[in-house]
Amino acid sequence: MSADAVVERAQEAAGRWRAALRAHQFAAPDDGFGERLAQLANAAEEQESAFRAADREGLSARPVPGARDAIQAPPELRPDSGRRGPGELWERFDRGVAALGDALEGTSSIRVSHAYGELSKVLRLLADEEEQYQVEARRRAPRGMVRRSGRGA
Repeated sequence: MSADAVVERAQEAAGRWRAALRAHQFAAPDDGFGERLAQLANAAEEQESAFRAADREGLSARPVPGARDAIQAPPELRPDSGRRGPGELWERFDRGVAALGDALEGTSSIRVSHAYGELSKVLRLLADEEEQYQVEARRRAPRGMVRRSGRGA
């Protein structure tokens, strides 16, 4: 793969990452939460792959000064959001966000790749947990409930 193709791939992956983050930015609670997590996991995986390809081509990551302090999860993924799921997975996610900020301050494409890879893995696990939660919630929902009209009841 040529260096130009790697750069183009990285730009496309970065665009999908930003779009997946925006989807979490102003989302309604519970409305498609698991799907947003899965989309963010996919976008992180694409970023991982793009930075791995850059490393194979000998391309350095462009450092992002201040990333360590600036990188934050979207509001619905922050610790104070009441996020649902296993605490240890969310702690792993928080460490992954911090590791991404650290990696982005440097020039190591492989280090950035690994940070996105870890985020992808934990986001996929969280998406699976959310899917299980939704399955259980549907199973617990009352069945056969029919809304009556106001007449002739």
